[in-house]
Amino acid sequence: MGKVTTISVAEGKKKLSSMVDECTRTLKSFVLSAGNQARARLINEKEYESLMETLEVLNDKEQMTRIESALKNIEKGNLLSHKDIFGHSQPNL
Repeated sequence: MGKVTTISVAEGKKKLSSMVDECTRTLKSFVLSAGNQARARLINEKEYESLMETLEVLNDKEQMTRIESALKNIEKGNLLSHKDIFGHSQPNL
């Protein structure tokens, strides 16, 4: 995630268009605050989609079980070669 800038809700209202443009072009996000409390966040659409996909994976118990199993196999050194998976050696690039 890119740089985060905190601004007041009042300032955000005045600068919303330029903030949206900046979020669209970069990974910068804005925290909108009222008093000393964060109230909302403006983030890039691609970053939002990435976060939603991550949450989807984390909430899928079956997929998380497979990931945890794969990580344990990696730790144990139980790895498959290219030939094991595809039936032939990896081509030289």
